[in-house]
Amino acid sequence: GGGGGRGGGDGAVTLDGCLAEFCREEVLDDGEKFYCTQCAQHVRAHKRLAVWRLPPVLVLHLKRFAFTDTCREKLEHAVDFPLAALDVGAALAHGSPSRVADGGAPLYDLYATCCHTGTLHNGHYHAVCRSHVDGEWYMFNDGHVSRADLSPNSAQRAKLAKEAYVLFYKRRELGQPPPHAATLVSEPRRASAAARANRMQPAAAGAGSATGDGGGGVTVAGSSSAAGALSHHTTHRPHTKSQPLAA
Repeated sequence: GGGGGRGGGDGAVTLDGCLAEFCREEVLDDGEKFYCTQCAQHVRAHKRLAVWRLPPVLVLHLKRFAFTDTCREKLEHAVDFPLAALDVGAALAHGSPSRVADGGAPLYDLYATCCHTGTLHNGHYHAVCRSHVDGEWYMFNDGHVSRADLSPNSAQRAKLAKEAYVLFYKRRELGQPPPHAATLVSEPRRASAAARANRMQPAAAGAGSATGDGGGGVTVAGSSSAAGALSHHTTHRPHTKSQPLAA
C-alpha cells in the first residue's frame, strides 16, 4: 500500500514491513460484512492473509505502479530488502507445515532482481543477478553485462532499492542454482552435433540399430517458481471459517 511497509524510526519502507502490511488483519464491516452460514446472516468479521506453504523459490512482486479512479503513477519509494537470510516467519499461518523444528521459518537468499527504470508510460527493464560461479553480482542491461557493487551504502545498492520490481529468493538449503546460461545453450548444440556425427558413421555389421537426433534437450530441476498457497482466515467469534486460496 501507499503508506504501508514502513518500519524503523526513520519511516523507511522495508520488505519486512511490506509483508507485515500484506498480512495485516482487516475488519470486514459495513458493505464488506461476511455471510456466516451458521448464523445465516451478514456479520462483522476479521480477515487475515497468511502463507500456508513456502515454495523452494519465492518470488516477491513489489507494488511499483498505483492505479486509482483519478490517478496513475509509478511508485519510486526505496524499499530496503535483504540480500541474504530473509525470514518470512511472520507471514506464515499458524500450523504451517513449512515451519522448521524450532517453530521458525526457513531462510531465503536473494539471487536475482527484475528492475524498472523510467516512467509509467516510457520505461525500461533490466536485471541484477548473482553468479553462482564467483558469487558476485552483475547487471544485465540488454546486451551489456557489468559488475554491480551491492555493498552496504553503495550508490548501486541505493539505486537498486528504488528500481527493484520483482525479487527472486531461493530457499537456503537448495544450494547452488541451476547451471548458468552458457551451459543451457552449449549442451543442446553439443548433443545435436554428436547425433549428426553418429548418423554419418557407417553402421557396424550386425548392429541393426541407428541413433537419431533427439534434440539434445536440457531439463533444469529444482527451481519451481510457484508461490505457496495462501491461507484465508475469516473469523466471526464464536465461529471461525478458514478456506485455502491459490496464490
